[in-house]
Amino acid sequence: MDELPYSDNWHFPLLDNPDGVALERLQYEAPTDSRDNWTSAAASAGFGTPTGVNSQRYNINTGTATVSAAPKIFSPDNDGLDDYTLINLNTGGSGYTANVTIYDAQGRAVRVLQRNATVGNTGSFRWDGLNDKQQRVLPGNYIILTDLFNLEGKRQQLKTVVTVAFRL
Repeated sequence: MDELPYSDNWHFPLLDNPDGVALERLQYEAPTDSRDNWTSAAASAGFGTPTGVNSQRYNINTGTATVSAAPKIFSPDNDGLDDYTLINLNTGGSGYTANVTIYDAQGRAVRVLQRNATVGNTGSFRWDGLNDKQQRVLPGNYIILTDLFNLEGKRQQLKTVVTVAFRL
């Protein structure tokens, strides 16, 4: 048996509201009652992973994050085939926060997809091909810029390119 007195002070410090956000244990080998062994579940995992692997868990920090999108070419026309793209992150460590912004080929921001979203060791976000005004973007190439940072001051910027296509 193990026991832990809950404290909402153990949540991620930049989290606006801890209501509905699970605390996740980072290492099962570390002491249960250590504040440093707990943090908020990642926003990219729905703020909780009941019956699943914790979204936030200690792993050897490789220091190298990666981003990818699948599919790379998608057609947001609601035909049920490749209507969105998933932006997949591997942070290379735990405790990261992500800002994800979509830019057109001219370098103009068309969609702020995520702002200060907590991300576990891995996470994904969906882009449906809409801009900030909830209008469909024009066909073409788009740059997805992901800015990752943690409370220790480590920051990484990652880019990937996707193509929005429509049937004529």
